[in-house]
Amino acid sequence: GAGKLCADTALLRREWKHSLDASLAGAKAPLLADDNVRLVWYADVLDPSARNECVAQTKPVEEMDLGDLARGFFSSLTELTDGHEGDDARGLMGEVLYFLDDSMRCGTRRRLAREIQSALDANRPVIVVAYSLGAMVAYDYLRTTALPAEAPDIHLVTVGSLLGTREIRDLLFGDGGLSPSLPSGVASWVNVYDPNDPFAAPFGVAAIEDRRTTTSYNGNAHYVGRYLRDPATASAVGRALCLAAGNPAADCPWK
Repeated sequence: GAGKLCADTALLRREWKHSLDASLAGAKAPLLADDNVRLVWYADVLDPSARNECVAQTKPVEEMDLGDLARGFFSSLTELTDGHEGDDARGLMGEVLYFLDDSMRCGTRRRLAREIQSALDANRPVIVVAYSLGAMVAYDYLRTTALPAEAPDIHLVTVGSLLGTREIRDLLFGDGGLSPSLPSGVASWVNVYDPNDPFAAPFGVAAIEDRRTTTSYNGNAHYVGRYLRDPATASAVGRALCLAAGNPAADCPWK
């Protein structure tokens, strides 16, 4: 999502799956079959000039809120930008709008909902690996969605997530940033963070297992490939795969 407005989705999917497969192999965990992996794409929803299905086509001026005003202002700005710099600016404005405009959050939730519901309809287990802004999208969807009681459990792995920061949770969800618990239907939640990543934070609550990255990294500590290749992420995903297959926790070696 964030910063990926003009990215090649197929290329990103291959790169990210390759990184995760490499770390899973190193952890001697099951690899992911290609047709079992879905990339949830919502970068276009964050484009200030786009109108997603959650944006009302018409709204009286007196009913407009901060999100409507911000979206209109940023949309006007995008008309003044072009080229790669323009794409970068649109991406940045989209990230800001995610915090200001509930219609943007609604649009991203619906993209994730389609993929998860498709898997649940087929009675397939679901493991959500959510990076950076995607962690906020995933949590926002899971905390607001009542999944059927008979649906398979969902396992959540967040990496490079700001959700551990109380002020961010309060800004997005308006609940005072209270310590979150596992959303309904989520059987486990592992949060992988790098202490050198300024955009990641641990939760420090019992319901969510915080794991630090286990390898040093000289580049951008927030880089998605860095997280996907780290053994901490591999062990979290490996354990989720084991649990999702119906194995008891004692038989799942990836701690």
